[in-house]
Amino acid sequence: MIGISYDTPEKLLKFKKNHNLPFTFLSDRKKKVAYLYNSGNFLFANRKTFIIDEKGIIEKIYQKVNVNTHAPQILEYFEPNEN
Repeated sequence: MIGISYDTPEKLLKFKKNHNLPFTFLSDRKKKVAYLYNSGNFLFANRKTFIIDEKGIIEKIYQKVNVNTHAPQILEYFEPNEN
């Protein structure tokens, strides 16, 4: 997993450490990635989640993300289907 933000690398590292997060963050200070994924705005990127497979194909896009409830959605997506 990779998180991408307009924040500086220093702020992202602090955020990662403060929340004990197990994934990498990338700084998109020039907003290039955000605009490539139609998530860019002037001050803040739109909060979205893209699930991209190992071949670079987008499998799913979560257009609206609630930071308080989104983690279980992602975990559910990756759980094996019991059917």
